Amino acid sequence: MYPFFESIAIIGGIPRNIELHQERMERTYQFHYQTSCPFYLQTILENEIIINPASDKYKWKFLYSKNQYTSILNPYISKLFKQFHLLHSAINYPFKYSDRSALLKLKSHLMAIDEIIIIKDSFVTDTSFSNLIFFDGQNWITPSSPLLLGTMRHKLLQSRSILTANIHLEDLKSFSTFQCINALNDMSESPVYSMSIINTKYSNSHG
Repeated sequence: MYPFFESIAIIGGIPRNIELHQERMERTYQFHYQTSCPFYLQTILENEIIINPASDKYKWKFLYSKNQYTSILNPYISKLFKQFHLLHSAINYPFKYSDRSALLKLKSHLMAIDEIIIIKDSFVTDTSFSNLIFFDGQNWITPSSPLLLGTMRHKLLQSRSILTANIHLEDLKSFSTFQCINALNDMSESPVYSMSIINTKYSNSHG
């Protein structure tokens, strides 16, 4: 019923990067419906969403179709993973589709405490839920061609906190640590993982 969604962090009652979410909704709406998006997140938040500003962080999931929308609001706690697995896939996920079954299928064989790093055409892209950044000893680098152009990635690039580069599978040995970033997790909130927890046994998927 709602083919698209945005997940927005609400911290202390304040939405984070809401203008970037609005821009992505506009691109999504224009691409699929060839007209301007009629939904304005800030207005909907102010008029329809009741938030306890004392709470640390909420996840506001805004789901929408051409003519309708709905909201889901829940407290948010960051995930911590034990191991990451490299997985090759030709999957495409250029928009925030509500149907994430293809992404979830890629990791269906893993335990809940494990996550995947998707390799596409021999280059690093994303995890199943986030963009990635890698530390080379001087700079944090994010893949130039992620599956999805995330709002936090956009913000960190704007502030020059991270840089972009094509990261080939073979380049992973050049980095010491990495993080998973998304709308709910900036660099200060995301765990810093050692590259040693990436299972380099390369697996393939036809997804």
